[in-house]
Amino acid sequence: MKYFIFLFFFVLQLVGFAQPKNQPLAVVASTKMNIVYKYIPSPIAIAVPGYYAKDLVVKVNVGTINKAYDEFIYYSNVKDTNEVTFSVFVKQKNKKLKFISSSRFTIKEIPKPIISFGSNYSSGILPYENLQNVKSLFAFIDWNLIICGARFEVKEFKVKYLKINGDSSVLQNNGIIINSEIKESFKNAEDGDTILIYDVFILGLSGKEKSDHELLFVIKKI
Repeated sequence: MKYFIFLFFFVLQLVGFAQPKNQPLAVVASTKMNIVYKYIPSPIAIAVPGYYAKDLVVKVNVGTINKAYDEFIYYSNVKDTNEVTFSVFVKQKNKKLKFISSSRFTIKEIPKPIISFGSNYSSGILPYENLQNVKSLFAFIDWNLIICGARFEVKEFKVKYLKINGDSSVLQNNGIIINSEIKESFKNAEDGDTILIYDVFILGLSGKEKSDHELLFVIKKI
């Protein structure tokens, strides 16, 4: 964040020196890694040298943009558009708007979340002690998207338990908390047993959807 603030004001200074005093240039930057996402509010920092934030008017060709204090919040709900143009105006004393400049940004789809079995989000060897400590299955996503409003919740999933002797069972779980039946089966895990987490359904911004992420663990007793 410190690097972003330094870079932002460095660009602002360059703009001030490069432009004639009577023709400032607007500086437009997304405060979340210069990316705007579909279906979630994206904070946007917009500045024009010589003008206060209250004097700025910003228009977009797709989606909506609103001002929150000195920051603008952009929201896109258009499915087939992958670009947005921000047009910046300043209010004059006669209340007319003066066009300053425009900037184009790419609109990205929200990346699909991955699942995390406790703190284990990749397949592989799982120590028996770690297995016993797992209490939940999470839908994991980048923190920047969480604070923007993108939240995901595991609604249901299946656990396929394959014993080293060839016996197998399939158990169903509703919600993120692992139920008592599955926990009890984990207590009987042996070295070499295999656990598959699959058919995970997640509730997100577009409703309940099946995740394409699965986890496969081989139990290791130390």
